Parts: sequence; structure tokens; C-alpha cells
Amino acid sequence: LSLAALFLVSRLTMTIHKIMKEQKELKDKKKPMKKILIILDDFASDKKVMKSKTLKDLFFAGRKYGMCVWVTSQYYKIVPPDIRTNAEHLVIFSRQPSSEL
Repeated sequence: LSLAALFLVSRLTMTIHKIMKEQKELKDKKKPMKKILIILDDFASDKKVMKSKTLKDLFFAGRKYGMCVWVTSQYYKIVPPDIRTNAEHLVIFSRQPSSEL
């Protein structure tokens, strides 16, 4: 990863932790949680990012904290299998060559 990419990943990790903490506090206090949509555009191509504990926590626990995650990728198989199988919806558009699907 480049220095700029490392900065973005670090910032993303801190932000996700902060949001999850705030949502958990609201849930624990029985207050309505905010509805949050996180869009990760083309992060799937970075295997280190996609396999990070923070993103796994987001994908596996985010739903119970009112968080929805969208991941965009040009290639289906780049997104780790545990994340793909945990997805509620997959939207796939055909492209050529179809062997990439």
C-alpha cells in the first residue's frame, strides 16, 4: 500500500470503530440508532483491507448496529468468500469475458 492508501485505511478503520461504538452505546441505552450506509468503492481489490479485523467486524456485526455496507468491485471473486456468503444481497452485472464471474 502507498502512504496515501495507508492513511485512508487507517482513517477508515478509526471512523468505523467510532461509528460502531456510538451505535452500540445508543443500542445499550435503548435509544434509536442512526441508520448508516457505508459504501466501500473498489476496496475489494486490496486484500489486506478486505481481510482486516475492522472490516470483518463491520460485515458481521454492523447489521445489529443499524449499519448497511455496500462493496463495489469489478471482480466477484476478489471479495473474500466469508464476506460474500454473509451478504444479504448480491447484485451482479454480466460482462465479457464471463469467466471472471
